Amino acid sequence: MAGKSYIVLGAGQQGVAAAFELALNGDAARITLADASLSAARAGSQRVKKLLVAQGARPPRLSIITVDGRRESDLFNRIRGHNGVLNALPHALNVGVARAAIAARAHYVDL
Repeated sequence: MAGKSYIVLGAGQQGVAAAFELALNGDAARITLADASLSAARAGSQRVKKLLVAQGARPPRLSIITVDGRRESDLFNRIRGHNGVLNALPHALNVGVARAAIAARAHYVDL
């Protein structure tokens, strides 16, 4: 697969902005937008696609999933298989997300 695979944790404004920038400038083949709420992830994904179309850019493969940011095992299972993790979850969850990213051998950035 050409390009990179990213997971963005959190589908709020920061997560949507991060997913958009990755899609536009991150050599992304696949972006997964993950949130505790599937409807929030869906709305975030639609917003990213709309922003990309407005820029005349072709969206990469964009998928949505749920994640429980309080459970490191769930985070690990969602992160595994991605090259990079962008964390836009509440800061109280940062340590668990970082541990899961390390365990999954993924690059990690906290917003």
